[in-house]
Amino acid sequence: MKLNFKFMILLGLFLVTGSLFSQTNSDRPVKKIHYYTFSGVAVQEQLESLQQELAKLEFVTEAKIEYKGEKGAGQIRILTAEPAPKHENDPMFSPSSIKKTLINQGFMPSEYRFETQK
Repeated sequence: MKLNFKFMILLGLFLVTGSLFSQTNSDRPVKKIHYYTFSGVAVQEQLESLQQELAKLEFVTEAKIEYKGEKGAGQIRILTAEPAPKHENDPMFSPSSIKKTLINQGFMPSEYRFETQK
């Protein structure tokens, strides 16, 4: 009888500890790096304006632009920190907001990809 009681307490502690750790990990933001290539002729002021607009997007922590004037093409690198999704309708970063910003600034969006950081 004592053995069953000790076993039940030990099992309960494992379950509680496991649920605490799973909640802690789900509260951490999901960090991603988004890359978007684009083309178009630009001057430095346009690129700075584009970078500022991208930095204002929700969940964006950093935005950088690499541009090659001789090729008329560049790449955007955006770091995001999104809350871990808990429900289906939770807000998330949308890559379409990058595309929309590029088009509004007069550039032609090309290829998009992302990486999840650990």
